[in-house]
Amino acid sequence: MKAVQKLKEREQGVEPAPAPKKQGQRMRTVVEIVTQAVELGVDQVIGTLTEEELILMIDTGTELEAERREIEKKTEAVVRPVKQILLQVAKAAGWKEKKGTKGKAKVSASTWSDVGTATDLAKILKREGKIALFDELVTVRVGDCKKYLGTEALKGFLTPHTEEFGMLSLKEL
Repeated sequence: MKAVQKLKEREQGVEPAPAPKKQGQRMRTVVEIVTQAVELGVDQVIGTLTEEELILMIDTGTELEAERREIEKKTEAVVRPVKQILLQVAKAAGWKEKKGTKGKAKVSASTWSDVGTATDLAKILKREGKIALFDELVTVRVGDCKKYLGTEALKGFLTPHTEEFGMLSLKEL
């Protein structure tokens, strides 16, 4: 809901859009539409959208998406190196927590496990009598399979799926 709040704040500085021609009703803001969709469900809202509201949603979404991408680029360019530097300084100096004036840096342990190979896992599952779980536990990286084996070798193994309305992107004109 933070995104909705930010959008509300953003809209307060924008002139109201012209009213739709639908029975003299005023055009809803993007925040109102999104709030209704969250509260009532998208299926309940889509039939009530005017052409003007659709255009407003496309334009607002496109603008916010462009801003989000720009913020992500800037954040990634700064935050990742800052974290790496601070982690090295903390390790060298031996501190686990350091306060700034607006925040703090806290170092914690990072833990991970390696299972070995899929073959090793299959042996363990077989030993435990749970070999039937193998397909559910092992993920196949299809992109890597295509890269190393080629699409022809994988015929009969791959099951492609296409959803005609599966994605939407917002791009500036």
